[in-house]
Amino acid sequence: MSEDTCSFCLGTDTDIPTFGTLQDAQDFVHPCNTCSLVTHRKCLLDWFNSIPVDELMIVLGRRHHSDNGSNSSLINEIGVATPSVDQNSSFQFRFYTQLPRWLNNNDSVASTPTPTSTATSSPPQPILNSSLPLSDMVFIIVPCPQCKQQIIFSMRRSKFISFQNSARVFVTRVVNYGGIFLIITSAITGVLSMGYIGLTTCGLKIMDWMVPGTALVQMLTKTTPKKSTSNYISSSLKQLLFGEQSHQSYAIDNLETALVHGLIDPFKFARIPTIPLVLYRMRSSSILECFWGKDRWNTIYEEIMILGYFSNLGDNELLKGIFHNLAQNLKHPTKPISLLSGINLFKISNLISMIIPVRWAYDVLYRLTINRMYFDLALKAQPRQIANHLPPQEMEELERIYSDINQLKGQIHKSTSPSFINSSPLLSSIYKKFQLMKSKNYLQLRLMSHYYKTIACLRYDYSNTFTNYSTTTKAITTILWPYVASKVGKFIMKLLVKNQSDRNLVLVNMASMIIVAVFKEVFNVWLSKIKSNQRSQIKTVTIEEVDVITDVEDD
Repeated sequence: MSEDTCSFCLGTDTDIPTFGTLQDAQDFVHPCNTCSLVTHRKCLLDWFNSIPVDELMIVLGRRHHSDNGSNSSLINEIGVATPSVDQNSSFQFRFYTQLPRWLNNNDSVASTPTPTSTATSSPPQPILNSSLPLSDMVFIIVPCPQCKQQIIFSMRRSKFISFQNSARVFVTRVVNYGGIFLIITSAITGVLSMGYIGLTTCGLKIMDWMVPGTALVQMLTKTTPKKSTSNYISSSLKQLLFGEQSHQSYAIDNLETALVHGLIDPFKFARIPTIPLVLYRMRSSSILECFWGKDRWNTIYEEIMILGYFSNLGDNELLKGIFHNLAQNLKHPTKPISLLSGINLFKISNLISMIIPVRWAYDVLYRLTINRMYFDLALKAQPRQIANHLPPQEMEELERIYSDINQLKGQIHKSTSPSFINSSPLLSSIYKKFQLMKSKNYLQLRLMSHYYKTIACLRYDYSNTFTNYSTTTKAITTILWPYVASKVGKFIMKLLVKNQSDRNLVLVNMASMIIVAVFKEVFNVWLSKIKSNQRSQIKTVTIEEVDVITDVEDD
C-alpha cells in the first residue's frame, strides 16, 4: 500500500476519486518537476479541465507550419479547459521555437531533482516513438496549482478531428468574409433585400424538398376568394389544382405557375422566408428546457411560437380538431371521446402540424438514449460538467451512489474464490461478476444510479460538453438537413413504397429527417468518444523527456 495522498481529493490509493474506479484510485501521477505535488490522474484531469482558457499556453508539436491558426478552434479541437470571455487570449506557439526558450527561463527547475520519485505511478513513457510523432502532438503549459511553476502536458491530436475542425473553420470563414464583403460592397437596403430574397429562396427550397409541388400549392392557395369572381375562381381552382381539365385549363403542380395565376395567399406565402429561422430555433431549443431550463418562460414562449408556426402551415386543422374534441368532452363528461377522434392524421396539412409533437417525442427519446452516451463520456473525462448542471443535493446523492458501487466492487474483488476458479482469469472474472449481481445492495444501487442518471440526462444536453458549433456552421447544416433528408426519402420511396402519392412522400420525408438526425448524433457520439479519449490520455512531460525532445528538434 502506498503512502501517497492526492493533493486534490486528499485520498490514498484505497480512496476512489469522484465518479472514478478502483484503477483510478491506484493511478497516481507527479506532474510538477519542482514541488511535491502528487494527485490521482482522474483528479488531475478534472482540475485541468477547469482551468480558464486564458491561463493556457498551447504549443504545436510540428516543425513546418507557417500559419498558427485560430487558438479558439484548436482549443475546441483538443477539448480542454473552460471557456473564457476572451477566447483568443491564450498563447499558441510552434513547439521547436518556443520550448527551448521556456527551458532557458527555468534552468533552476531542470537542475532540481524530482522530489516525488517515490510516487506509485508507472514511469513516464517516452513521447518520441514511431507511433507518436511530434507532428501529432500538442503540448499545453499551465501553472502548477501548488508552486505556480509551469507544468507541461502532452496530448495526441486526432487527425480526423483536426481535419473536421479545419474544414468547419474554413467554411465558417468563407461565409463570414463573404457576408462582410457583401455589406461593404452593397447599400443597406440592398443587403436587406438580398437577405429577404435569400431567406425566401431557402424557404422555398426546403418546402420543395419536403412537400410535393401540388400539395404545396394547395397549402398556400387563397381560402376566401373575392365575391365578384367566386364562382369563376372556385371552378378554376378545381380545374387547376385537382386536374379537372377542360380545353382551356391545365393542372398546376408547381408554385411558380400558381404565383403567376395569382392563386397564392400572400399572408401564407409570407411564412416561407421564416422557415430556415424556425428550423434553426428548433435545433437550438428543447421541450424539456420548459421544465428544467434556466430560462423556462422564454423557452415556453419560443415553443408556443414554433408550434403556432407549423400549425398555421397546416391551416390549424389539427389544432382545431383537438380543441373541438376537448370541448365535446367538457360538455359531455360522461361520454368522453379521444382527442384525435374524427381527425385524419395522414392528411398532408395534419402531417405538417404533427412535426412539433414528433419533435417533442424525439427530444425525450434523445435525452433517454443518445444523451446517456454523452453523459458516460463526460463522466469519464470531464465530471465537472455534470456537477455544474445538477442541483447540489442530486449531485451529492449521485456521487454517493457511485462511491457505494465502487466500494462494493472492491469488496467483491478482494474476496476469495475457489481454487479451481482462481486458476483461470476468465472464470475468476465471471465468478466475481456473478457474485456482484447476486448482491441485493448492488441491484438497488444500480437502479438508483439509473434513476439519477436519467434525471440528469433530462435536465441537460451533455453533447454541449464535446461539440461547440458556430452559428454559421449550425445555419449551414440546418439548411442541408432537409436536402439530405429528401434524398434519403427518395431512396426509401423507390426501395420500399410502391404507391408514390403525395401523402406517402411527405410521410417518408418526415421519417427521413429523423433518420438523418439520428445518424448525425451517432457520428457526433463517435467524435466525442475520440475527444474523451484524448482528454483522459493526457500525460505530463518530465524534464528528461523535454531534453530528448529538444535534442531531436536541434538535429
